Amino acid sequence: MSSSVQIEEMKVSGYKSHDAHFIMHYLLQVVVKKVLPKNVSMVLIRLGNIFRAICSKVIRRSDLDKMKAEIIDIECELEKIFPPSFFDITTHLPIHLVDEIKLGGPTHLRWMYSTERTMCNFKGLVRNRKNPEGSIVEGFSAVDCLKFCSIHLLNTVKTRLSRYQTEDDEDIQTEEGDVSPLFPKIGHPIGSENIRKGKSINMEQHEWFEAHQYTLFNTGDEQVDTFIK
Repeated sequence: MSSSVQIEEMKVSGYKSHDAHFIMHYLLQVVVKKVLPKNVSMVLIRLGNIFRAICSKVIRRSDLDKMKAEIIDIECELEKIFPPSFFDITTHLPIHLVDEIKLGGPTHLRWMYSTERTMCNFKGLVRNRKNPEGSIVEGFSAVDCLKFCSIHLLNTVKTRLSRYQTEDDEDIQTEEGDVSPLFPKIGHPIGSENIRKGKSINMEQHEWFEAHQYTLFNTGDEQVDTFIK
């Protein structure tokens, strides 16, 4: 959503349907509360609340009839505010959304956002624009093979599917010189490149506090552990 906001021009452009849902569910209620008259802002806030309830992941059957009655009441209030030319088939469709939930289940299980997100991932796999389908198949096969291989790696190897928890780190005891063949412990201190160039490093107060705390709790020295206790 932030990528669609034009600060200098003070407008929102290039947003998609999911962004429009987000605006109606959350942002619109904040904007109209202080800008429009109370009778208009209250109707729009109720409209945003009813759409947020319709798109929620958990919906009680006992609330569906109340939601439909609420939508009808909101439509009647909108007819008192906006001219007749404003109302078309789009403004009439929300009345039938509750009936669709009764027949097909919650809305979030039937909308296209997840499919569009998957298609976006497929488009990112295209390397040969002449044969985009083949590139998608090849890229998806490579990702699938990597996921399959990551399942059979050791528990100490941190992957997307097998991430060991923080509390398990205490049980892992490594000896000096014990380096993982897959991911060797190679690194450099923060700002080492600047130190080699003779430049000073300026750290914020919270960064200094986090570094100091991390050093104390990860030294492994008996005197430091006794001091912490």
